[in-house]
Amino acid sequence: MVDTVHLSAFWPNAAGVASLLIILAVVVLRVRRRTTRDLWLMAVVWAFVIGIGLISFPVATLYTVGWSGGRIFWLASGSLLLFLLLHEMTKFYARLENARLHSELHRSEAFLAEAQSISSIGSFGWNVLIGQIYWSEETYRIFEYDRTATLTLKLVLQRVHPEDQPLLQETVDRVSRERTNFDIEHRLLMPDGRVKHLHVLARPLKTSPGNLEFVGAVTDVTERKRAEEEQARLGQRLRQAEKMEAMGTLAGGIAHDFNNVLGAILGYGELAQKAVAAGSVVRRYLDNVMNAGGRGKALVERILTFSRSSVGERGPINVQAVIAETLELLAASLTRGVRLDKRLEAGDAAVVGDATQLHQVLMNLCTNASQAMQQGGVLEVALDRADVAQDRRLSHGNLAPGAYVRLCVSDTGTGIPPEVLDRMFDPFFTTKGAGEGTGLGLSLVHAIVADLGGAIDVRTTVGRGTTFTIWLPTAGEAAVASVHVTAELPRGHGQTVMIVDDEEPLVALAEEVLAELGYEPIGFSASTVALEAFHAAPQRFDIVLTDDTMPGIIGTDLAGEIALQRPDMPIVLMSGSDEAQLHARARAVGIREVMHKPLQRKDIAECLGRALRSLPLPV
Repeated sequence: MVDTVHLSAFWPNAAGVASLLIILAVVVLRVRRRTTRDLWLMAVVWAFVIGIGLISFPVATLYTVGWSGGRIFWLASGSLLLFLLLHEMTKFYARLENARLHSELHRSEAFLAEAQSISSIGSFGWNVLIGQIYWSEETYRIFEYDRTATLTLKLVLQRVHPEDQPLLQETVDRVSRERTNFDIEHRLLMPDGRVKHLHVLARPLKTSPGNLEFVGAVTDVTERKRAEEEQARLGQRLRQAEKMEAMGTLAGGIAHDFNNVLGAILGYGELAQKAVAAGSVVRRYLDNVMNAGGRGKALVERILTFSRSSVGERGPINVQAVIAETLELLAASLTRGVRLDKRLEAGDAAVVGDATQLHQVLMNLCTNASQAMQQGGVLEVALDRADVAQDRRLSHGNLAPGAYVRLCVSDTGTGIPPEVLDRMFDPFFTTKGAGEGTGLGLSLVHAIVADLGGAIDVRTTVGRGTTFTIWLPTAGEAAVASVHVTAELPRGHGQTVMIVDDEEPLVALAEEVLAELGYEPIGFSASTVALEAFHAAPQRFDIVLTDDTMPGIIGTDLAGEIALQRPDMPIVLMSGSDEAQLHARARAVGIREVMHKPLQRKDIAECLGRALRSLPLPV
């Protein structure tokens, strides 16, 4: 009985004191601003209280019979405590859930902002009726506005490119009236002059009947636009290259056939000149024929230069020497009233190429410049060296880092209109009247410069003039070549020359010229017949002069067959082409020299003289 009284006295009072302490702790925690640590402390307190309640309530019920005051106190305080515990526990779990949801929301917003930044896609909202606009972080970055700016439609339009503002305003008015989706691309003009390209998509939200809101996305497509423009530019250059290649192939074929015609005209004209007395009427007629033939020869050379993708024999060329020589020839043919100013400061800088081609480049550019100054003006030619530190894009070509020779040809003429600027390098394109131009001048310049690994930059202003700048990669230095002048043409001493050409008039002409020069010519118009004649008497011939392009056996193959039996036989190849592949084939079979049609007496005499110089004279 003593133990029973002891427990009945202890538990109610202990529970009561514990209840008061817990209530006080709850009140304190409710008053102060709770942190995460406080929440966990409260959870521990709750666990302690629940443990006390589970133990004390049944004990008090069993051992406090007859002591109604203590039991009433315990029941009242316990009920209140349980109510507070349940209430606080519910709020505690609610706060934990809110904290978790807030953390997930924050992470989701951070991921969304990062994704928009990576993809350059921003989002926006627009309440049309009240004019309120909402932007994501990426949209602020795209428009380059500070987040403190008050967003309005007027502020947005301030960034839109002036040329695109009417289209955007019309789109805004239409979708506001029709409540439809919109999809539009426009440009932004930034304060520093940069241009951005945007793609904007939006659709209306179904809100209250009297309200109109749009939600959409804005994408910065500037890089995509640049890539598309670059692709279009490269595609245009590819089409241009294909067109020029096709035109070059056609022109080369025509020029090759025309070369044979010119060869006969010039060759027989030269023989006729020698047969007619100087000063006679017939001689004057023949001189005019030869002058016209010379212009035709120059035209064919230009066509062939344009048509071939590479030059024949290349070597280091002193650019300044070629430019100086060309300007001396040019000075006498300038339009009246045009002053030539020159500034040559390239020294001994060399390029790998053909001096004749550099001559053609400068002659064509200066001729065009002179013709653009019919009322007079200044033609300036400047030549110097320049170093390029990084990749550079020019109007017609690109430059890699390196050392260059820079040729500038400037005039104070009429300039080039935009519609002509895009087509001026097209073959056979000309703005001159019928009979005044071939349309090959600038296309030839473009072909030569590209073949030499260079690029062209064109700057023009209508009514003020044009500057062509030619950039050619340097190849060290080269001294000025000395010029050897032959006073008299070399002559033969009865050597037997085999002549092979499928054009019978040219065979007959070569026989006439060689006989006059002191040789004994034997002509063949079929390469198979010529080879049979050689096999029949290989020691009969001292030298072979053969065309390359022939039916049956071509010239290089004929040379190879002859060299098998007579390795010491000097062979000269004739061709209207100057391709590098031709020279390579010629060297492979031991051909001494390649002559380019149309041939004249001087060309044949000098070439045969060089080929036979090391051979003993016939007995």
